[in-house]
Amino acid sequence: MATYTYPLERQDDYKGRITFRPIVYSPPEVNTSGLGGFFRRGSGEGLASRFTETGAFEAIQTAEPFGGRGPDIDIEPVGDQIVQASNEFTDRSKGVILYLPTAFIVNDQMNYEQLNLGPIGATAEAGMKAGQGAMGALARGAGQAASSMVGLLTGSVTDQRAARLAAVRLAQAAPIGETGANAVGSALGVAVNPNTRALFRSVGLREFSFSFQLIASSANEADEIERIVKFFREEMYPDTINIPGGLNVPVGYEFPNKFEIVIDYNNTQVGTRILPSFLRSAQVTYNPNNMGYHRDGKPSEVSMTLSFGESKTLTKQDIRDGY
Repeated sequence: MATYTYPLERQDDYKGRITFRPIVYSPPEVNTSGLGGFFRRGSGEGLASRFTETGAFEAIQTAEPFGGRGPDIDIEPVGDQIVQASNEFTDRSKGVILYLPTAFIVNDQMNYEQLNLGPIGATAEAGMKAGQGAMGALARGAGQAASSMVGLLTGSVTDQRAARLAAVRLAQAAPIGETGANAVGSALGVAVNPNTRALFRSVGLREFSFSFQLIASSANEADEIERIVKFFREEMYPDTINIPGGLNVPVGYEFPNKFEIVIDYNNTQVGTRILPSFLRSAQVTYNPNNMGYHRDGKPSEVSMTLSFGESKTLTKQDIRDGY
């Protein structure tokens, strides 16, 4: 276990640092003996005893929650089998400390959907903002739409602009198709205002990217760069879950570790804080600007770009807390 640093030489020349440390997650423990009840039939006949039969696979498929015979299966909720809660901690025995690169970009992003309310919806929206009940405001909007069409048919609409607009709305309601309604609108030179609104949907996950140029000025620094690259690549990959019994067949993954990312200048934390993040991409280029290698075969220059994604979305309170 170690914390790797670059540069090793002349560390006091620039006091901006960015520190990466893995966050180790210990998942909840499951009572494996209790999980046997998941496959226990109400009649007492264990599904495990049927695994050796020809219809073993079908036996599993017919058990809930796989879509089969629910009434004769005794199901014990998986949540009831949790015997130890999860735990998460930052492993400060290892990590990487690098210089703070230029152009640290923070991109906050919200997800909005474009929604067309139409004349009826816009009238209902205005009514509700004015204090009317939702159903009453909607009924008022529908009533105004119907009134304009009735006025057109009875000849009581005297304003030409209103009459042309009512004609277009009537064409849209008539069974002449979209092309026919568009033709009416084109000829009359008016269009119904869709009353487009931006509707908030969700908060986007923030992503951060850091690019480093690692140039070894000594053999020790070349070794340190190699260890830094290996650290990030190893931490971003998941461990596999293999079938017991020596077959060594990977059937699942354990989540990779998240990273604690801290930016400081002269030992004082600066900038926008970053929530625990997954390393989504690590792009490493060896000797991007020259063809030189050290005597032991290590490259003279390494370019590394790390892309992280936060593990959860932010709230207004997170912003107040410095994120």
